[in-house]
This record gives sequence, C-alpha cells and structure tokens, in this order.
Amino acid sequence: MATKIGVIGAGGMLQYHHAGFVKAGGEIVAVCDMNAEAAAAAAEKYGVSQTYTDVAEMLANDEMVSTNSNAGFCIRARQIPTR
Repeated sequence: MATKIGVIGAGGMLQYHHAGFVKAGGEIVAVCDMNAEAAAAAAEKYGVSQTYTDVAEMLANDEMVSTNSNAGFCIRARQIPTR
C-alpha cells in the first residue's frame, strides 16, 4: 500500500517532489495552494485527486499519512502501528 501524501504548494514544491515521492512508493492524494487555479492545474497535471486552498482543511483529511510543506519537512504524520 502506498503512503498517501498531501503537498502544500502547487508550484515548484510539487514539481520538485512528485517524482521522488512516486519512486519511493508514495501516492500524492492532495495538493494545497492559496491559488485555487494553481492547485487545480497541478492536480490535473500530476493526477492528484483532491485540491485545497486551506491547509487546515487538508490536514483534516484522514486519508493522508504525511504532509510535505515548502519548508522541506513533514508537518503531520500519523503514527502507523507496526506488526
């Protein structure tokens, strides 16, 4: 199962990280940008299913396991139980 990721920043942030996330087995399921048109365009280009203009709304998405911001670090990660 792919790690489901939300990216904050529809411009260079998503362009820069998309290939690496996918190569590592991640699936970008959401993109958030203050510019709704930029978020929609990026979602279409990269096959992302959900767009947001509000970070808090995106972070409330229970489908995501991790969120990447333009600060270059994860700002939210739910603990996944190990077996």
